[in-house]
Amino acid sequence: MSHCEDKQSLACAYFFFDSRDSQKMLQLHENLIRSLLLQFSHRCGGGMPAPLVKLYRACMDGHQQPPIDSLHDTLQQILAAFDQAYIIIDALDECTDRNNVLNWIQNISSLNGGRLHLLATSRPEPDIKKRFGSLDSNAICLEEEPNNGDIEAYINWMLQTNDQLKDFNKETQDTIMVALKDGAKGMYVLFSIFETLYINIGTCCRFRWVALQLDELQNCPNQEEVEKQLRSLPEDLDGVYEQILMKVNKRSCEDTKKLLEWCAFAARPLRLEELAAVAAIDFNLEGGIHNPKRQYKNQDTLLVACSSLVTNSKGTI
Repeated sequence: MSHCEDKQSLACAYFFFDSRDSQKMLQLHENLIRSLLLQFSHRCGGGMPAPLVKLYRACMDGHQQPPIDSLHDTLQQILAAFDQAYIIIDALDECTDRNNVLNWIQNISSLNGGRLHLLATSRPEPDIKKRFGSLDSNAICLEEEPNNGDIEAYINWMLQTNDQLKDFNKETQDTIMVALKDGAKGMYVLFSIFETLYINIGTCCRFRWVALQLDELQNCPNQEEVEKQLRSLPEDLDGVYEQILMKVNKRSCEDTKKLLEWCAFAARPLRLEELAAVAAIDFNLEGGIHNPKRQYKNQDTLLVACSSLVTNSKGTI
């Protein structure tokens, strides 16, 4: 998305409908609009855009909450300032009032004048498929995409070359192949409307899902454990990550959390030795924050603490 941010005539905004209980506010249509307003306003340059100032004053200088229709109108006016605007909505099916979102998408599609491009990812829910089918849109169902062959080739290559997986007999390997191929199907549908914008998010998710499952299967000592693991396959990536985190050694839980936080919020990808230094940071230490007693004796042990959630690529995490 950096190519959009570098040009004032282009702007891009992203919103993820999060289905977790602690994030219920991220499942609402109104919060989608508010987030888009904030993101596009930041990209206008020159301070707060005039339509937003007007809305602020109309609401008694912020003492009243604006009605949703006013938020819609203000967003439309701000979008008109850009030659091209891109909106990416992730996990549309997780929205709790998605009928309002679908109505908004349908309404804004008649006002964009060819300058607005929208991409939405979703599972193939009937109401979403029906509504997008009535628009001038392109829908890509990844369950039907030919990349199934690529996923099968990847699984087969891992089964033949990985030191832990290749030792399983053919029956076990065939079971793994069938289970992972079936589990990877139909995770996402991509809808692209208002001109074609195709970002293959779903394919990446499916490969990542398969890769993480294979990582877990490497730790299975026998066929019985493999079958047990395959019976408990999570349906999506959130489930996979939750399963991995539940298996983290209790002794290293705090370190794992700290290391993942630094990886997620670092301004650039960290090198392995930099991440190793993070483990020795102790803000409760008197006289400084470096605690040499917390330093890992082996950097590989540090990677074990993060399980398969991080990857070391030539020294870079």
